[in-house]
Amino acid sequence: MKFIEAEAQQRLGNFSAAAEALNAAITASMQRVTGSAQPAYLAVYGATAADMAENGLERIFTEKHIDMFLQTESWVDWRRSIPAGAAPTVSGIPALTAPAGNLTDNAFPRRYLYPPSELDNNAANIPETSLLARVFWDR
Repeated sequence: MKFIEAEAQQRLGNFSAAAEALNAAITASMQRVTGSAQPAYLAVYGATAADMAENGLERIFTEKHIDMFLQTESWVDWRRSIPAGAAPTVSGIPALTAPAGNLTDNAFPRRYLYPPSELDNNAANIPETSLLARVFWDR
């Protein structure tokens, strides 16, 4: 929740509150993973209001990606951070590189495909789509 609060405060221009929320999120993440607050990590990767004014969204999305790695929300946030109308090879935050020879010809997938169970049981209601088709909010 603190990552979401940090992003909201950042988008409102409340850089001090955004830094405070991000630092709380980092601390909670470290406590969850390691069992302690890891002040040395916070000293290096924690944020100040000046940091947030300079590149706050990048800091928030990067730390949130680290915390939520391999969870769907991490991918959704990464997609949300891609500039509107960008080419399919443009990365979100954090900056990633599409692997050479992937199924989408070096572009980043934009959506999941429908699962086989849906294709078997509800084929009449499934639109034609691909990994590169944009979802409704990503147009």
